[in-house]
Amino acid sequence: MKKLLILGTLALAGCATVPGATVPPSTSTGILSPLVTSGVITEDTRTKAKQVQAATAQYCQYIPTIGTLISLFSAGVGGPVAAIAAGICNTVTTAPLADGGRRLAVMNGVVIKGRFVK
Repeated sequence: MKKLLILGTLALAGCATVPGATVPPSTSTGILSPLVTSGVITEDTRTKAKQVQAATAQYCQYIPTIGTLISLFSAGVGGPVAAIAAGICNTVTTAPLADGGRRLAVMNGVVIKGRFVK
């Protein structure tokens, strides 16, 4: 229960955005946004995606695909790895049932694809 409360808090912290505002890239703060510019996927993008995958696997036993993470980064999702992972975990564990009983998890307009692991 304590883990779920922490995840919820982190997810909400990642939601505080100002429309039209952009965050400059910075490796010193752990924020790499935007990670994808002009269709170019950088090594920082791959590294951050793998870090998010590891964090979500630990937090909620879910591993999003690299393609999903790159789409999220392109859609403006940024911030610390823990906040991104918490947002993904919150989305995939609370997604409403849709499409004939399939779980459709959507975050920032991106369908979250991946798999749950044991």
